[in-house]
Amino acid sequence: MIILGVMLVFAGVLLSVWATLWLRRTASSEGLTASGPFKYVRHPVYTSINILCLGLGLMFFAWLWFVVMIIFVPLWYLEGREEEKQMAEVHGQKYAGYKARTGMFLPKIW
Repeated sequence: MIILGVMLVFAGVLLSVWATLWLRRTASSEGLTASGPFKYVRHPVYTSINILCLGLGLMFFAWLWFVVMIIFVPLWYLEGREEEKQMAEVHGQKYAGYKARTGMFLPKIW
């Protein structure tokens, strides 16, 4: 479990860094960021936090950590929905198309 936890923490950190750097790089443009990690999920930073938290819980065998995740995951979902409303107002149909082909926290496989 520790090895799996370390791998998940590493993956979560990598995704967080990739998403943050990509967003910083594209933030100066006025268009919709739909490339890099945002090509796969609409909220890669929240996804990376969830992966990181899951890995930490496995690394330290901390069941209380999973209780914290159960509390925070719905809050991150609500925050993501609010961000999506704002993005829909700014980008309109372009965002609607992006939203239809991209998963919120996990990539759409079908």
